[in-house]
Parts: sequence; C-alpha cells; structure tokens
Amino acid sequence: MSAPVTDPIEELLAAALADARTDERWAIAPKAQALTAVRRSAARRRTATAGGALLVAAGVTAGISLAVGHDPAQQTVIQQPADGDTQPHAVPGVEPEWTPTTGSEWVLDKPAYDDFVMTHILPSPAPHTVRSPAPMTDASGRLLRDVVTGLPADAATARQDAPNGLAGAAAIHVRLADGTPVEVERMQLQEPISTQINGDAPARPTTRRDLRTGSVLVTIAGALYGWGPDHPGGANVALVVTPTGQYTFWAAPVSVPLSTVASWAEAADRG
Repeated sequence: MSAPVTDPIEELLAAALADARTDERWAIAPKAQALTAVRRSAARRRTATAGGALLVAAGVTAGISLAVGHDPAQQTVIQQPADGDTQPHAVPGVEPEWTPTTGSEWVLDKPAYDDFVMTHILPSPAPHTVRSPAPMTDASGRLLRDVVTGLPADAATARQDAPNGLAGAAAIHVRLADGTPVEVERMQLQEPISTQINGDAPARPTTRRDLRTGSVLVTIAGALYGWGPDHPGGANVALVVTPTGQYTFWAAPVSVPLSTVASWAEAADRG
C-alpha cells in the first residue's frame, strides 16, 4: 500500500492522474486508419522538402506524401534502378502489382492518390541506416553530372550523399557566381505522390508538363522555403519525376525566374 499523499503539489498531481484515468474521452472510438495516418505523416516529415509547396520539402525536406506499410518488421528497401535502365518494372512492395510507364503516373491529384492508397498495399519507408557523415557515393556523382548540364559554367557545387540519412538519396548545394544559392535533391520514390500536402491544396501557382523523356516536370511559383534573411520571399521550385520513379527537386530564391529553374531541371533530365 502506498504512503498517504501529504504534499499539496503531490495532491494536485494525484487528483489530475485520477481524473485522466476516468476521463470519458477514453471511450471515444479511434479514427479509422489512425495508425496508418500517423505513420504516413512521419514518412512525410522524413522526406519532405519545401514546407507548404506541392510535393515539397524535406528534401528537400518537408512534405512528400510517401506512405508507409502496415508492418515495420517487414520493411522493403527499394533499390534505385540501374543507371540507364528505362524499362518499366513493377514497383517493389506495392500490391496489387503496379507498373508505371511515365513520370505522370507517379504524380497523382488528391482523389486519384486517395484511391490508390485505399486499393494498394504500400511499402514501408526505407530504413535510415547510413553512418554520419555519409560516405561519398556515385549517387551524388550521377546527380552532379546531370545538374551541371543546365547550370551556368561558373556555378560552384558541393556534393552530399544520403541527405536526412536516406541511403541512395543525394543532394547538390549550388552557389551561382553572384552568391545566389540553389538546392537540388534526388531520391527514389516507393509509391505515387500527391499534388496536395497534408490535405491542403497548394496555394501557389503550379504547372505540370510531360517531357519527351517520359518524365513529368512540375513547377511551383513562390513556394515556402527558408533561405535566411539574405533571400526572403520563398523559392521558385521545379521537380522532375522519371518513369522509374526517380524524383529530383530544384529550389532557387524567387529572384531566379521560375522559367530558369525549370530549364535547369529539364536539361538535367535530358542528361
């Protein structure tokens, strides 16, 4: 038997605990698929990239709607397609079998995305097992080779592998000759992504265009992005998704025209 409570603070805490244990709200039925929603939200936070923008940012880092599977013990690690492999393949971990053939099939509007989630089993996010600092790999090497095809020749670049601890992902940090920063990130998608983040339609002007390579190019004007006091006003964003689900995100301050950012992204996609 526990000792009697004599301290006034302890009395208050004991009373609050007793009230919490008997609170009638414990009887409220949980929201349907609440656990799935929580897991999906966590996945978005890990992979996001420009808060409040379409599909954007964690890196690019705050909002891709990557869903997670039902059993963390059965996580599926998605291997990035071999360089130059453009043949359609069923996406591992998605059931029933799903074989996208164009980049547009990876980017769905909200109703289509919700329908996909309801009718398919989706893979869990790849585990973040990369040691820190991450070793340099050809993932950032390939991204750098693509990135420099569109950038001005005098742009300075720095490679980074496994941003946010995600194996297989890569980033290139760019400084233009006048000091303007540009951020580029690439990762392999495991399932389709939605054109809406956290249930809200993007508030910024957005365009979408299919490219001759089979990829899709999405642009967002004035997306929310934190550059610091030297570059206020958010970012002009371009992202490209290939038929194999390779996702590349470009962000530059709004002082860089959106058409310029889009041209860089398209040039990199052509390789």
